[in-house]
Amino acid sequence: MFLKVKALSFALSGTALLVLSACGGGSDGDIATTPETPTTPTPASVVVTGTVVVDQAIRNAVVCMDLNASSTCDANEPASAGTGSDGAYSITYDSAKVAAAQAASASLIVAMVPGAAADATTTLDAADPTVANTTKSYILKQVAGKGGQINPLTTLVATGMAKGMSESVARANVAVQLAINESKIDNYQDDPAFDKALVQDNARMMAKVTAAALEAGATLEVGDQTAAFSAAAGDLATLRYLDAANYYVRTLDYQDKPAGSDPLLVTDARRGKSSGFGTASTSLYTSAYLSSAGWVYCNADMAIPVTIGTPSRSTSCNPQRS
Repeated sequence: MFLKVKALSFALSGTALLVLSACGGGSDGDIATTPETPTTPTPASVVVTGTVVVDQAIRNAVVCMDLNASSTCDANEPASAGTGSDGAYSITYDSAKVAAAQAASASLIVAMVPGAAADATTTLDAADPTVANTTKSYILKQVAGKGGQINPLTTLVATGMAKGMSESVARANVAVQLAINESKIDNYQDDPAFDKALVQDNARMMAKVTAAALEAGATLEVGDQTAAFSAAAGDLATLRYLDAANYYVRTLDYQDKPAGSDPLLVTDARRGKSSGFGTASTSLYTSAYLSSAGWVYCNADMAIPVTIGTPSRSTSCNPQRS
């Protein structure tokens, strides 16, 4: 009997110990059983940086994340302060308010704004900060989901992607279309400074041409430079008309082009009459150009290679590049 009681007593003592432990009778029990207060992770701030450039760095430019693809900076969209003389921008946004997928599908955009040079909203190019860099407002873009430099060439790539091209395909076509190195699309500031007295055929010049097209209200287009092209009546290049006996017409007529890397060719067709002489089918070539090989006379046998898209390039009569 004594042994049984002791055994029962031991069992009860063990139970008492378990109860005390569960009731928080010691410090170890407090740590193990006190529920933790749930915490909400602090939203991460995301910073996107880069520069705005046309010829050189752009001042007073406000960059925003175009979340709704409206090509305007709306009040609820993350935006930078106006850029300084170095063209640098910085956008900070809350990742809890702008989801990663939303940020990845949105382009950074920036408006070029005309006005007086002294106005804080007028965009100025470091190449000539005494006047606005444009007479008409237009938008520059970066590829969706990317920061870095925003310039006319990135705008052209973004245009190609908006029409269904992948970024790599759009970049490759822009490089051929403008005859530039593809790496220059993201930064051409190591090209020589623009000089009106000595215009150089480089990426900086092509960026200025693209910006001029935007300022003029042209619709940019990235052409598929390897696509086939069917012969067609071309664009009217020149028309001078006095009467049925005195007129001059020049058109650029497109030739057939098979799919591949060969350039698209156009025929420079000219016809007209002077004092009744000539016919509607007469080719009138009145130009000659001085090239490094001497004078070159243009004639009907000279097809002109052109690139597809807007802006585009052509080389007529060998030395004349447009």
